[in-house]
Amino acid sequence: MGITPQPNFERVRRARSAEQAMIQQAASEGLVAPDIAQALADPAIGKWLLYSGFQVVSDLALLAGPDSGVVQVPGHLSDAELGPRVDLSSDWQRLTLYRRVLVDGSAEDQAALLNRAVLRELWSQRLAPPQVLRVWEGRFPELAEAARGGA
Repeated sequence: MGITPQPNFERVRRARSAEQAMIQQAASEGLVAPDIAQALADPAIGKWLLYSGFQVVSDLALLAGPDSGVVQVPGHLSDAELGPRVDLSSDWQRLTLYRRVLVDGSAEDQAALLNRAVLRELWSQRLAPPQVLRVWEGRFPELAEAARGGA
């Protein structure tokens, strides 16, 4: 019979505490916005998002991406799921692009690729993890309204 590994909850607690301290230090040094630091400190956040972080534009008016046509996707955002060209007339491609840019894109990527009206239209489809959505909705109440089905 094999030995069943026993979870080391104390080690997990120490690791989580160290993560929290690093997030708070980054926020206090101005490396991470306070609302993003709060999102990253959420115990339910996935490890991938915790370690990669995310960005959010400072103003929805900066979202000047196209609302139709074909979009060239930067190489750092493109992969097997999201090709180098996205046809915005395809619902699936448009959703995939918006999801990817919200989570993995820089604020500059967001400004170049996302369109404010399209983002608002798609927002009720909950395009990102809850921690990311909360930051966007905290900064931009019109998105929270869109999520509730508001005009």
